[in-house]
Amino acid sequence: MEFGKLIKQFVSKSGKEITLQVVEDNDLQLLLDFINRLIQEDTYIYRETDSPVTLDEERLWLSKTLEDIARNDQFYFVAKADNKIVGVGNIVRGWMREREQGTFRMSIDKNYRDQGLGAEMTQVAIDSAKNMGLRILKAWIFADDEKAVYLAKKMNFIEAGRLPQSIYFKEKYIDEILFFRKLEDIYIPEYGGMKDSETGDENAPAEIERSDEDIV
Repeated sequence: MEFGKLIKQFVSKSGKEITLQVVEDNDLQLLLDFINRLIQEDTYIYRETDSPVTLDEERLWLSKTLEDIARNDQFYFVAKADNKIVGVGNIVRGWMREREQGTFRMSIDKNYRDQGLGAEMTQVAIDSAKNMGLRILKAWIFADDEKAVYLAKKMNFIEAGRLPQSIYFKEKYIDEILFFRKLEDIYIPEYGGMKDSETGDENAPAEIERSDEDIV
């Protein structure tokens, strides 16, 4: 994997030029600024917001992430605009008998949500998971994160189940939903799963009349 490799460039709905690329060592300070903005916002992330991330902590994390990418155990990419990172996405490969599964997570800066970035990044994750040789891509989503739930369904992820009251967030317990997508695009009748619309399957779900929204 080529660190810093350009994946895609596009213009958001608000006219912002956004670049998607593989993470690289030079992204350290931009990544630190990004995660600390999310922590300050106290949005839908798993890290607790008791204190900001330090530069040393972020450096150690990035070093480990780059090692995982080199081993094809992880894929991590960033969205850049206005000389800063405005979104991140990663896929972590499962272990041993789950090595053909990957777990996808994504976060987007609050000033760049509802602009189609979430859909673009999710499609990159799907394509990258296939390149990693994965068969199943999973995503755990906070149940009350309506935008993330909507986007997962729009991108043909299927709800497999939920863990009741498993997340403590903003002084209350909420459910965590497990979504998955079969990367071989196989119809799964017991879950109501569909093939991709590009396959021409007449059972593919119709487009929902609503603007793209982002997983945060």
